[in-house]
Amino acid sequence: MSSKTICVLLFTLCSCSVGYAQYARTVLSETEAQAISQSLEKANQEKMEALFQDEEQKNLKKQAIKEMIDGWNNFVLVNGAFSNLPNHSFGLTYARVSKVGFYVNAMTNFNYRFSGDYTCSSYGQVDSSKGYYEGYPYYNGNKEYTHFSASAGIMVCLGIPLYAYAGAGYSYQGVFCETTDGKWSRYEDNGHMANVELGLIGQYKGVSLSVGFMCNMNLYVGGDWYAKIGVGYCFKDIKKK
Repeated sequence: MSSKTICVLLFTLCSCSVGYAQYARTVLSETEAQAISQSLEKANQEKMEALFQDEEQKNLKKQAIKEMIDGWNNFVLVNGAFSNLPNHSFGLTYARVSKVGFYVNAMTNFNYRFSGDYTCSSYGQVDSSKGYYEGYPYYNGNKEYTHFSASAGIMVCLGIPLYAYAGAGYSYQGVFCETTDGKWSRYEDNGHMANVELGLIGQYKGVSLSVGFMCNMNLYVGGDWYAKIGVGYCFKDIKKK
């Protein structure tokens, strides 16, 4: 076999080897690209499914909140009020609200002393011209507080099962001191007065909680503050069939 023939054969063999290598590289690249494409497609699909599930959960929560606040809700709560005086009161609140509504509230400390044997100043001094004592009687240290209040106002839904209320009303607050001979002296700077209040009421699955503040507008000694908390029940109007 001539050297020319051998060269031709070697050249042909090299060309075939180079062509096959190029073909194998092309096939491998296409396989890798296909695998990468499938991985990306799978990742995108999983991401879309996760986003869809998250959106579905949000929609379910929104629907649950909408069902809780839609229609007319009725609240009945038992309240406790704690003041800057050593005086605590209890009472009831009824509220009715859709987007906007109303509430009424009554509080008492269950002590109903409204008048005393004497009237005294905030320092305990009585009017000696009325023949009671020469200025200051002898007190034995016993004190009694009377508190009664009634108020009403507006209530507004905040877009979630939480409601804000504000109102005003009437209060009677009396402070009485006992003398050593068993008489009672009433502080003249207490008595009939107006009150204002505001707070929040929330509900979840029928259970209601409230927090708020009330202030008796005392023109002589400033405001007497009451912090209010309450717990109760919320129910919707029965839908007519």
